[in-house]
Amino acid sequence: MLRCLALFLSLLIAPLGADACEPQFRAGMVAFAAADRALRAAEETLYSGLGWASRGRVLERLEARSGLTTACDEVAVLRHDMLAASRQLDHARTQFGLARALCMGENQRRAAANLVALADTGMAIATQTEFLNDLAARCRSP
Repeated sequence: MLRCLALFLSLLIAPLGADACEPQFRAGMVAFAAADRALRAAEETLYSGLGWASRGRVLERLEARSGLTTACDEVAVLRHDMLAASRQLDHARTQFGLARALCMGENQRRAAANLVALADTGMAIATQTEFLNDLAARCRSP
């Protein structure tokens, strides 16, 4: 009986000693990094090397990227990438929200700070999405 009690207590103590918020915090970081990479890649594709990024110059740049795709094809891919980045950002928000609820002390403050930082990235993704939507509208107009 004493052995069973010792085994039960050892199995119970391990999860209680584990940091309940770590998986959510790490998942939030992974999702945020993916969203940030997609945003930076889109910005690089759209604006790298352009002194002034007018819509016309961006479309010319996208047209010249490949002989196999048109500028409008490139815009469609970038819009898809921004949608995926937005979803990753939503996942990061969820995970950091859970981490903020489950963490204590410094980790709780870090999770809250990460939620604030996500707002800036969210605005940047929204701005790029709006720009890409405008380019897509130009593709549809004759």
